[in-house]
Amino acid sequence: MTSIQQRVIDVNPLTLVREPLWTRNFILLSISNFLMFVSLQMLLPTFPVYVETIGADSFQVGLAVSLFSAAALIARPFTGILLDTIGRRIIVYTGLGLLVLFSVQYFWITSVLVILVIRVLHGIAWGISTTGMSTTVADIVPKSRRGEGLGYFGLSVTISLAIAPYFGLWVVERFGFTWMFIVSCAMATASLLLIYGIRFTQLPPVQTTARQTEQPNLLSRIFERSALMPALLVFLFTSAYSAVEVYIAMFTEERELPTAGPFFIVLAIAMFVVRPFSGKLYDRVGVKRLVLVGILITIGGILLLSVSRSMPVLLTAGAICGAGLSAVMPSLQAWNVDRAPQGRLGAASGTYMSGIDLGFSFGSMINAVIAGLTTYATMYRLITLYLVLFIVIFVLYTRPRPQKKQQGNLSV
Repeated sequence: MTSIQQRVIDVNPLTLVREPLWTRNFILLSISNFLMFVSLQMLLPTFPVYVETIGADSFQVGLAVSLFSAAALIARPFTGILLDTIGRRIIVYTGLGLLVLFSVQYFWITSVLVILVIRVLHGIAWGISTTGMSTTVADIVPKSRRGEGLGYFGLSVTISLAIAPYFGLWVVERFGFTWMFIVSCAMATASLLLIYGIRFTQLPPVQTTARQTEQPNLLSRIFERSALMPALLVFLFTSAYSAVEVYIAMFTEERELPTAGPFFIVLAIAMFVVRPFSGKLYDRVGVKRLVLVGILITIGGILLLSVSRSMPVLLTAGAICGAGLSAVMPSLQAWNVDRAPQGRLGAASGTYMSGIDLGFSFGSMINAVIAGLTTYATMYRLITLYLVLFIVIFVLYTRPRPQKKQQGNLSV
């Protein structure tokens, strides 16, 4: 049975048969996505250290990290166009192939300039790969189980977040940086090989809409209009969440707590537990209730984090933040997919993921300024304003609108 046929099967109320989710395609894609994220995330805590060992200063280290994110951000919208025009298969293969190619280049790093060039190329490959993967999984999961499917798929990222940084540090400590790059490259290669077992969905027939006729410019092709609101909301959310991920170590030092490591472990466990349930709830109750509850939970978790002065309170805050994150992020992604017009899913995915990249970049910079002017605890309290603004925009956007009266209808 092809992916297209699977998507048109609906729930039968007499036999209670649901559309299949755990297909061969879905399982292979999830494992491939997991390996792809491990290949990158094991470099996150180790790469800056390696750059310093070959003579880079703190500015050059920061520049190497920033160039990667900027290159991925630039690549995503253009990848979305290509996904909708030449298909998913060639883009995913190309992205993962380039990821392997540029991972190999780390072996030949001889200067800071070479590092910066490789980071740009690696970032472009990352932007292509992740946008292609997110679009492909949206094709594969059944529409009636989209929230559940994307929630389970997101676990591949959650698990990698929990183990990859520690795994990378362990490899460096035991075997050195060379083996760390070898293992990272091997993970990317395994991700590419698994993709060969996936049957990609054929692109739907392109239908020209009135909007496309009126706005045939490049900007309207790069950015999908229906994805702008999900992208704005995920931008606000990640602007806040970036502070949790990036500055928690500085916060624990400020509060004289032992370490930030257990915080991430508890965060990942909470995400692992909550994600499958939040996905099912999305399919049952829709986006509005689930996202609002998730945002309120996240606000509570960040506020509790800001007053943490002991490890039990810090870990409780991590669990609450993980639960909120698992409710909000998969729901926004599924909502973005549901809103995408036929033939524009790639552009919608690129637009949405650009919001994530911008949120992390903007949040990291602005939140650092806030922390520098105040304290990390105060910064955590203030970033909840991003989420308050999220609630205001989301409620206003999703509020019921009065139906327009049909012409000639005289009823009151």
